[in-house]
Amino acid sequence: MNGREIEPGIWHWEEDYRVYCTLVQGERLAILWDTGQGKQDLSAWVAAQVSTPCIVCNSHGHSDHIGGNFRFPLVYAHPADWPLLAAQARLTGRDWSARPLEPGQRFDLGGREAQVVSLAGHTRGSVGLLLERERLLLAGDALNPTLLMLGPEAGSFSQLRRTLAAAEAMPFDRYLASHTPGPLRKKQ
Repeated sequence: MNGREIEPGIWHWEEDYRVYCTLVQGERLAILWDTGQGKQDLSAWVAAQVSTPCIVCNSHGHSDHIGGNFRFPLVYAHPADWPLLAAQARLTGRDWSARPLEPGQRFDLGGREAQVVSLAGHTRGSVGLLLERERLLLAGDALNPTLLMLGPEAGSFSQLRRTLAAAEAMPFDRYLASHTPGPLRKKQ
């Protein structure tokens, strides 16, 4: 796996060609932001990196972000994208389960806090993880430089405009997208 520590306790690495996952470590809890395509055993990599419990939060329900969910016992995803998780389970023959991941939800990691924010557009259930102290937003595919809105799971363009306006007002200076190797400036 190629990747790097963006800042102490935040790793962004390539699970497979141009598919990135992010690990955020706190003193009591870690969050794995997306599980990639599931080709590599990220659970073993995470276990080697952290000594705390780790939960998975999916930025959205596309298969290149949820493919490794089956390797983790605790997964959170926005309910609007649960049909995508169910479709992946049907295709792979693996069971799925997820707890709701809703905008406004906060995770106290110990010395670091993460807040879920809505980034609907790429999918109706696209969310981000705002690390205010670090002024960093984990944006999944919602703010990729090349943003795709395909299929029935995509939001409307009016929803995307509202999301971009809301993101502009959020307190971050840089963000990580799931198909870029490092942080992008907010004005991107």
